[in-house]
Amino acid sequence: MEEKIKAGHVDKVYTAPQGGKEIKHDWLWSRMGGWFNDTDIILTETGTSSFGLTNVPLPPKATYIAQILWGSIGWSVGAALGAALAANEAKEERRTVLFVGDGSLQLVSPLPFSALTVDGPRDRYDAPKRSLPIPIRPQ
Repeated sequence: MEEKIKAGHVDKVYTAPQGGKEIKHDWLWSRMGGWFNDTDIILTETGTSSFGLTNVPLPPKATYIAQILWGSIGWSVGAALGAALAANEAKEERRTVLFVGDGSLQLVSPLPFSALTVDGPRDRYDAPKRSLPIPIRPQ
């Protein structure tokens, strides 16, 4: 970590909130690096989380997926579902971590319910299986 900081590849890692007791971006995102597991699939929505995690050191085998070029808010929810299903199909024990805001989530609000209709990673948590498809209609 020290080498990455000295080389300017990552920002300083903060161990406590700076100033008052409020949580600030530079504190939050730098702390996330220590929370991730080695095999996590990490997706960030367009916006704050994409920029916040850009300079955060990730575990060596973690996968980071972001799309900040086109500003397509809402894309990450479907991408997270796809990543989780792909890991499950490959028989890999990987956690999918999604950072998405409420506005982006509202654009694709029926999609999380579609995750309940497929046999995916949730099976290991003994969630009930469902077979009714949830229609996704454009608004």
